[in-house]
Amino acid sequence: MVIHEKGTYPLPEQEGVTLNPMTEAHVGLHMHTITRLGGKYGECTDGREFFEKFKMNYTIPLCYYFCELERIRRACRCLLGSSVVMNSTSEDRICDFENDEQCVEKIAQKILNKEIKCGCASPCMQTVYTSTLSSRAWPHKHYLKNVLLKDVCKRNPNSLRHVGGASRPACDMIIGQLTKSELETISGNFLAVYIYFKELNYEVISEEALYKTVRFLSDIGGALGLV
Repeated sequence: MVIHEKGTYPLPEQEGVTLNPMTEAHVGLHMHTITRLGGKYGECTDGREFFEKFKMNYTIPLCYYFCELERIRRACRCLLGSSVVMNSTSEDRICDFENDEQCVEKIAQKILNKEIKCGCASPCMQTVYTSTLSSRAWPHKHYLKNVLLKDVCKRNPNSLRHVGGASRPACDMIIGQLTKSELETISGNFLAVYIYFKELNYEVISEEALYKTVRFLSDIGGALGLV
């Protein structure tokens, strides 16, 4: 599961949180808005050029992701299987890791060591979500039998037939005839996720010029006056 800014492309392998079956997960969010000055005060990008090229909103992980894909495409003459967002042609082939593994790993290592410059600057405007994750075992046997299974069977009476076999369809036995092993098998098909903001406010981080031109001229005038 990936929680990301609206309009951005999710990257589960790089930014995802793993959710396990038979658990109830609680994800508490806190939002931060960051504004950078850019220009002579530091390097940042508005993401326009990136959007025009890839038709996606700019993020740093996505920038590095596309950088790696393009470098692999040039050097290894193939596309990664996960690169579904790339515009492929009839000449492109999917990387075969038996033959292309060393080439692909070499490109990734060069990017990591900054031997390949991707030019992925920080965005001038950015919304960041930090999260805390906690979980517990779920569902309880009583809740599984009397709530979840009844709801599943109401929607599709044959959906659990494979659990008890053709001669013992599970939906006819949910009131107490399912074995412990069968209940554990069914539990592995469920998980619950609760996502919420921990606080009803958010943090704004913005850059401001500390020493502007007006202050610089004022300090020069003051210094000349002292002389």
